[in-house]
Amino acid sequence: MIQTIRVAVQSPSLVFFLLAALKAQRALWQEVKGKRTNAYMKDAGKKAAATRAANAAAKLRSEAARKAVATRRANALRAGNGRAAKT
Repeated sequence: MIQTIRVAVQSPSLVFFLLAALKAQRALWQEVKGKRTNAYMKDAGKKAAATRAANAAAKLRSEAARKAVATRRANALRAGNGRAAKT
């Protein structure tokens, strides 16, 4: 028979873990002693921040371009030539 233990979680249901799996995980933790065992990107946060900044700058430029187009069209109509300026 497989041994299981109950672990209470935030949800009302109960989660069952195999004792063998828990023992294997504990052995792994003791073996690696807190060192990373997965691949990770050292400068991922820095690159993500740079990307967000570039995207924000591009958004601001596109908003400014839309406002400029609207202003040119309004000025052309106001000038009375009867047609809006095309971009």
